[in-house]
Amino acid sequence: VRIRLDIDVGAPAHLLVAPDTVEEVRSVVRSVAAAHAGTPFHRMAILYWRREPYAALIAEQLAAAGIPIAGPSTENLAATPVGRMLKGIVDLAGSDLPREAVMRWLTSCPVKPSSAGFSPSRWDAISREAGVVVGLEQWRDRLANYAAAQQRKATNQDEELSAGGEKESAQSAAEAWTLRSFMLSLHDTLNHPQDSRTWAAFVSWAGEIIDRYLDEASLPTVEQENLDTLTAALQDLANLDEVEEGADLDAFRAALDETLNRPAARAGALGEGLLVGPVRIAVGLRFDKVYLVGMVEGLVPAQPPDDPLLPQSEREKTGLLFHSTAAERYDYLAAAAAGRTRVLTFARGNNIAMREQHPSRWFLEEAARLYGSPVYPSMLSNPRELAQLREQSWFEEVVSAQHGINTLSATQPADIHDYDLHQLSQWRQAGNAIDAHYLAQSEAVLSRALAMQRARNAQPLTSWDGDLSSAISPSGRIGLSNRDFFSPTRLQTWATCPFRYFLSNVLGIAAPEQPEELATISALERGSLLHAILERFIREAQEQGAIPPDQPWTDDHRRQLFKIAEEEFQKAEQRGVTGKPLLWEIVRDQTISDLERFLKEDAKLRKKHGVSPRAVESSFGFAGSEDESPLQSVEWSSARTGTLRFRGFIDRIDLSPSGDTALVLDYKSGGTSSYANMNKDPLQRGKLLQLPVYGLAARQLLGAGINIKVAYWFVTEKGKFVTRPPTPKTLEEMLDDFSDVVGTITDGIGAGLFPANPGNDGSNCRYCEFKHLCPTRREWHWRRKREDRRLSAYVAMAGEGAS
Repeated sequence: VRIRLDIDVGAPAHLLVAPDTVEEVRSVVRSVAAAHAGTPFHRMAILYWRREPYAALIAEQLAAAGIPIAGPSTENLAATPVGRMLKGIVDLAGSDLPREAVMRWLTSCPVKPSSAGFSPSRWDAISREAGVVVGLEQWRDRLANYAAAQQRKATNQDEELSAGGEKESAQSAAEAWTLRSFMLSLHDTLNHPQDSRTWAAFVSWAGEIIDRYLDEASLPTVEQENLDTLTAALQDLANLDEVEEGADLDAFRAALDETLNRPAARAGALGEGLLVGPVRIAVGLRFDKVYLVGMVEGLVPAQPPDDPLLPQSEREKTGLLFHSTAAERYDYLAAAAAGRTRVLTFARGNNIAMREQHPSRWFLEEAARLYGSPVYPSMLSNPRELAQLREQSWFEEVVSAQHGINTLSATQPADIHDYDLHQLSQWRQAGNAIDAHYLAQSEAVLSRALAMQRARNAQPLTSWDGDLSSAISPSGRIGLSNRDFFSPTRLQTWATCPFRYFLSNVLGIAAPEQPEELATISALERGSLLHAILERFIREAQEQGAIPPDQPWTDDHRRQLFKIAEEEFQKAEQRGVTGKPLLWEIVRDQTISDLERFLKEDAKLRKKHGVSPRAVESSFGFAGSEDESPLQSVEWSSARTGTLRFRGFIDRIDLSPSGDTALVLDYKSGGTSSYANMNKDPLQRGKLLQLPVYGLAARQLLGAGINIKVAYWFVTEKGKFVTRPPTPKTLEEMLDDFSDVVGTITDGIGAGLFPANPGNDGSNCRYCEFKHLCPTRREWHWRRKREDRRLSAYVAMAGEGAS
């Protein structure tokens, strides 16, 4: 039986074509706002075929416009706080408790406080600092190790802390213990249903989860309704025991997902707001105006998926396909007939799927009825035919978001932002300067945005791209203080990119490190491991007696070195930084091989330079213990910036038997590519400043009159056990350039100049944690800004000649 359903041809109709789904919905909201002048909101409806993306998008735009909504919820139970809480914890069941998933659940759901120390945001930071990634063992052991370390700091066992620092460490320790207890309890809860094999047992377990973890006291009324709906739905699942002999966690999780897919509590009530919902709910209702949005081919009507057992051609013969399409056709015609006036809309593009769309044949059918002759999809892209459609009073095309703003005079602004943008657009079209508009003068955000845009496009350095000279007062300088201690690497940061220095050392910004399950130990951790082994080895060898320059290391020394290495390997494994066992075994073997060769290369180095170890890991500028006389900080003075005080750690100082020559070594475990050409430029344009500072600290330790040489020593096979410079430089040779380079750096900092320098081909940005804060055209901006004469000394030091 064929059923013919038609729309009332006498009802006024309007067609709208928009560039994308967002502008489609905004155009509808503008039309609603305009129609409200003579029509109450509850006499209008916006209906859609597909929940995504329209349900959330319509709700968002109507909320921004202050238009009340009535009808079904625009979200399902899974998207509500109640649904997220239960789904999140059930998804964790049977998992290794990955840190990111646990913290996403804790910070996005109304979880009941388990104790006075319940703080999901703090727990997120603490678990990150503790290095937790995944697994109950990590939650248990790494949090315990972290808490113990914080307790030692709080009791002043590890280092000297202020009273505030001791209090902070004690609080972190307490929070770590609380989080550890919570996670152990959570693990027990998640494992509770593992022995159960019935639906009733899983439903009971879900109820236990809700009682234990859901903070019902904080739920608003609508969420209480969602909780009641969810509880009733769970009880229905218990009845599955009557039709199935058993259940498992995967089956329960799948059933729960299906349960949570049902709509959440209603949004408002009929008669109180604009009806928003799927097309099918309009059957039997009556409105003054109905908007049918998202009329896209393939979705309206829906294209049924092909079935390999019953292809589409066979379904057409049997009539099964017709009945499905007829039902959709009925819903469409009923929804269209529900309004005295109807508006059909179509978007050329889908913002979410990022794809082009074509109009539904039902949209074209209505267009043909209004036009009086067939309308084909090609007509909406053919300029000549599209121009004919634009002449029709029932047809409207929004070409772009800007076009939608410009044509507001024919409709109504959707919200205050629409109105403001329309006014600004009209002002600009009239030939007026945008800065002269009252919004640009009265709205601080807009005026500052315009000022930033002009400043960044200008050639001189401005306060918007690194010039903070206007913020410097006579009593203080940005980024420099005589009370501060500096490390050489801190000044190296400014030499590389002054803006990075400003963000990290002036503003104190740092990207939080996210722990991750490493495949292998990081280069930083491997370098620290090698340093720790060599420090202990040289120190213990010194305690056993002097090491003559011309004497090789003995078999006893070799055994002692490998014993120390094994102990440090175990410490690294306990910290959880070694990665996968198999890859860690490879790294261990490589490190043992490096240490084996170190014994030979160290003997050659001592013999070549006629020195033997005098001190290892000598600190300067730090407070020492009561029985230790600490080295004072290394001071450097400039007429403009005053005195700078450096502090740090010297890996090793070797001394000749006569005491007249010293070799200062800084261990490196990586490659030598960043240390090339050090014979000609030992400071690498300000990017390598450790050696002269360490040399000055060694002179302070050993006294004047000693010939001090400095070098980086690459102590791995990767670095070929070479020194850089190849022939160690004397301290005096390094200081000749050091004075000029540090003067340029400190003068720039003292003057408040912090431009962003991306380097050649963006090399400075490659590993920068702040690269997303800079403009995308950073290279273009830097080519303009480096012409500022105040940056001439920096540009010359960086080796970037002005164009």
